Amino acid sequence: MFERLLEQRWAVCAVLSDRNVIKLADARTLDLKDEHWEIVEELKPVLKSLKCATTAMCSETHVSSSVVYLITHSLITRHLNTQMSESPRVLEFKNAVAESLNQRIVAVTEDAEKVYLPLTAAALDPRHKHLKFLETELRERVKENLKQLCETIPKPVRPIQSKPDSATALDTLFGEDYGISDVSPHDTEIESYFREPCISLNQDPLLWWKVNESRFARLSTLAQWYLAVPATSVPAERVFSTAGLTSHSALIGARRPTDLFE
Repeated sequence: MFERLLEQRWAVCAVLSDRNVIKLADARTLDLKDEHWEIVEELKPVLKSLKCATTAMCSETHVSSSVVYLITHSLITRHLNTQMSESPRVLEFKNAVAESLNQRIVAVTEDAEKVYLPLTAAALDPRHKHLKFLETELRERVKENLKQLCETIPKPVRPIQSKPDSATALDTLFGEDYGISDVSPHDTEIESYFREPCISLNQDPLLWWKVNESRFARLSTLAQWYLAVPATSVPAERVFSTAGLTSHSALIGARRPTDLFE
């Protein structure tokens, strides 16, 4: 809105100054002072970053649960970071928004008794699994919680391989269970997952999990559970809004109440 207003500033001023179009009393009420235009121009870059954050967390077609704390951390540490050259109005606005975000995120990240869903979702997102936005202690706690969650996932059933007709000499000497590792399968799976580099931010994490499902069987199951959770209620509210508009249009177009059922 601010971008569009600044773009059309002189057109707006021209209309407000034309007495053939608008009355003087109305023009005085609607006209913006120079200081107001300055505020609009100064706040536009800050609002743009907040708009990007809102768009990402309200997405209906992309994973959103894994970016909640990542986006919040990025806003606080980068986009809302104050500069001495900025005007007092911008400083005041940034500080107010940053303080509000901090109040909501500190209680969650410092809760030693619980690892909240968005943190687990971030660990299961191959774009953000490095968890750089977390302190080392919390990062390890999230990974440990992931291991515990893997314990609750049943071991994937693998197809039974047919045995050869005759055992080799080595099979006879070492036994059939020689190749079975003592390391827990889910521990190996988690360690392998975190050792691999993160994928690009432009890649689809769901597509990555589809391709690597067989490699990380337990983790892929957890990814389906956690990455499917929407970050906000906006998508659901959009459905209700669409349904309301559809019903309203049907009522307007109906000539008689019975027309709605025909």
